[in-house]
Amino acid sequence: MEKMRLSDRNEVYFIEDGDRIHSFCPVCGFIARDAEDLDIIQKEKACRECTGNFKYLDLESWERGERPTREEARSKIHFHSGESTK
Repeated sequence: MEKMRLSDRNEVYFIEDGDRIHSFCPVCGFIARDAEDLDIIQKEKACRECTGNFKYLDLESWERGERPTREEARSKIHFHSGESTK
């Protein structure tokens, strides 16, 4: 496995062990929101939002590995930017 560098202020650590994880949802392309989202991305190959929006609507297709397009997935996602609309 390739070495990863991790820096903390003036120190650099090399990490050799450990599996790489995907932090972006392969379906919608958004980054994981939290640790639970990371776990679901590894297990389902999609974030919590995409899994909830698509897996249970067509379980057979999902289990065959079929996923919606990025545009379809993003059209179903509702998120708040934290900005006020007033």
